Amino acid sequence: MRGARVSLLAMLWALSSCGIEPAPEEDPVTALNLELNAQPFLAVADAEVREASPRTNFGGSTVIAADGAPLRLTYLRFAVSGVRGAVRKAVLAVYVTDPSNDGPEAWSTAGGWSERTLTFADRPWATTRLGDSAKVAARGWLSFDVTSAVTGSGEVNLVLKADSNDAVELVSREGDPRFAPRLYVTDSAPAPVDAGAPPEPADAGAPPPPPPPPVDAGTPATSDWVQLFAYDLSRDEGWSYSTGVRTTDQSYNRKEQVDFGTSGMVITAERATQTATIYSADAMARFHPLPDHFAMEADITLDTLGSGMFPAWWFRPISGQGELDAWEYCGAYLGTSKEMKSTIIKTGSSPYNLGSKAFGIPQSLMAGARFEGLHRWRYEKTPGAATLFVDGQKVGEITRAQFDAASSAGSWDSQFEAGQQWYTRLTYQVGDGANAHLAGPIPAAWRQSTMRISRLVAYRPR
Repeated sequence: MRGARVSLLAMLWALSSCGIEPAPEEDPVTALNLELNAQPFLAVADAEVREASPRTNFGGSTVIAADGAPLRLTYLRFAVSGVRGAVRKAVLAVYVTDPSNDGPEAWSTAGGWSERTLTFADRPWATTRLGDSAKVAARGWLSFDVTSAVTGSGEVNLVLKADSNDAVELVSREGDPRFAPRLYVTDSAPAPVDAGAPPEPADAGAPPPPPPPPVDAGTPATSDWVQLFAYDLSRDEGWSYSTGVRTTDQSYNRKEQVDFGTSGMVITAERATQTATIYSADAMARFHPLPDHFAMEADITLDTLGSGMFPAWWFRPISGQGELDAWEYCGAYLGTSKEMKSTIIKTGSSPYNLGSKAFGIPQSLMAGARFEGLHRWRYEKTPGAATLFVDGQKVGEITRAQFDAASSAGSWDSQFEAGQQWYTRLTYQVGDGANAHLAGPIPAAWRQSTMRISRLVAYRPR
């Protein structure tokens, strides 16, 4: 097969005490002169294998490499989704930290390997040569045209191998997420329009009884799904955060309200005194795009509900419009009973809500019959439906027909079957801010509420 031309457009970087920082205009799309409507897919797995350590796994390393003697090869996997029409172009982009006089080759390879177990001894063979690179003279983005390896949505497995003894080293997905390997795919469909992030609504409530001990939760069968990736919640893999005053409720979002550690990711909403500023967080996993149809499973422990700070688990499109709320208003007293609900919203820039459909989540279905404590959640977005499970039981479902009846004909397909990618978002809503009085004032005794995510796994349809 004829090798595709490979280009290298190195970027100039400034060194600072915080490390290497890119010039603001030199993102991969600019540096590699890619089409603006190319859809980015970050690697969902990468691992280097080494001939000198044939039975050692290096899947957790922040550096990946290609070398000829002894052999070092890098395996990459991408989950491509939402392709509409033919693939016109597919470009692999990797970031070089240690240049080489003779850069690597890109090959296609078989799947079935695992980032955490792959070794040199059990590596799959390289099958089809896609492209070669000449001298890599400086650190920067290195690209390969791999169009022939991408035929549409689905899994793409690649391997980088050297044909010289001058190693080239690259940033892995475990390294700085700004420089992680990525695949840019351009299809024959027009680019979606980014409508921007709409403002969020908010809620209020009253204090519940103390939370019960954590309950171990079950899970629905996953035989129709294949795991895409599991989030590493012991560290910040590349989450982004909104910062500043949230205009809908006057709380203040800041990164400092999120912690990572051996017990998982913890988001805290708090205030020092009754009249003090309420600090909360809004964490977005844009670095791990989800395909158009996906499932996500989460083990989440909730503490101190009904405080006026309500945890929420949402999904938003990387570009385009629409909002999938797995649950929100958790612990609010709306009327006479404590509430939690799942919502799908058709969004617009103005007005924000152009139509929505929701269902309530009764406490009786939860383990221990309480919102508080540990529960296992599973959200499935399939063609024509969005379904929520908790502790192994189906809570509810919103179908295309139901949503179109609540909004307008064709709303589901235009907002939720448009081939877009999604990202998950974990946040808090405040219930006593401007235009957010749903259940009265925040109790004077309230000081803190926490949401602990100990497991977060994404799936795609088999």
